[in-house]
Amino acid sequence: MAKTVVQTLINAPLEKTFDAALTADIGSVFRSFGPIPAIQRVEPGTAWSRVGDERTVYLADGSLLKEKLIALDRPRRVIYQGYGHTNALRFLVSHAFGTWTFDAVGEQTQLRWNYEYVPRSFMTAPLVAAFVHGVFRGYMRNTLKNFKAFVEAKA
Repeated sequence: MAKTVVQTLINAPLEKTFDAALTADIGSVFRSFGPIPAIQRVEPGTAWSRVGDERTVYLADGSLLKEKLIALDRPRRVIYQGYGHTNALRFLVSHAFGTWTFDAVGEQTQLRWNYEYVPRSFMTAPLVAAFVHGVFRGYMRNTLKNFKAFVEAKA
């Protein structure tokens, strides 16, 4: 498994930040980064509200993936599984898990995003690790920077 984590401090209260994570404007937050395409849209377009909710994520390059909500601990944590990639990752990974954890720091919120790809085999594991610790970590940092700006603009 290839894991990484990024975090940021957001100048907004915990509940407001948590709610924004479930309802954010996907296009303004999940932008392209290097070879990783932007998220173009999500269907259904409604916010996740209960464990088991599933959605299809359409990427700007025409590929897609599915996401399923695994845990929702309001306002502390969201865990989801990504699977069914149709881009090149389908050859390297079987699925992935993401966790967004929210902690109050006074009137601010510390947001931590953990992501873990599960390689298809031991042979793909080194490639997956290089991707995760290189460009994907950069994508995650960029996404949290965009999310921080999105939330703080509404605070």
